[in-house]
Amino acid sequence: MLQGTTLKQIRLYYGFTQQELADKLGVTRGYLSQIERGLKPFSPRLQMKLAKYTTPTRDLIDTLDQLKILTELEKRV
Repeated sequence: MLQGTTLKQIRLYYGFTQQELADKLGVTRGYLSQIERGLKPFSPRLQMKLAKYTTPTRDLIDTLDQLKILTELEKRV
């Protein structure tokens, strides 16, 4: 399941503002912000909606992999 920090990276990669992506997902900007901060779950329903507006590219996958590695390293420190 995608986490909020991953959602934010995807949003930034595609150049969406929080408001633009919230409109596409059918949620408020505030709710999207809460998802990105890990305060609300990123439901499978919203993940399916997100898939309509994003296409995984090698560049994006590499960026998300690097983010995951950095997150794991930060947890160890």
